[in-house]
Amino acid sequence: MRMLSIPSAMETDLKEELNSLLRNGNLLHEWNGDRNAAIDVPPGANGDEVVRLAAEAERKELAYWEWADVKPFAFEYIDLRKPEPEGG
Repeated sequence: MRMLSIPSAMETDLKEELNSLLRNGNLLHEWNGDRNAAIDVPPGANGDEVVRLAAEAERKELAYWEWADVKPFAFEYIDLRKPEPEGG
């Protein structure tokens, strides 16, 4: 789930309330700046209160939210110390 709040929303308790719900729900999340949050709501997790808050903030024109792609994080190791073979 992604949520972007408008600048004036920072004058409200939106971020504080969202952080509280995320902590209480043990939902992984990351902030990019002050207004953009990425929230991991894995299958089986209860994200109802976060969705309720996001929908209410959008209704009040304080934020925009959307569901993001459901893809597991992938890790690919690339050894940057090895030079590529010539001609490749």
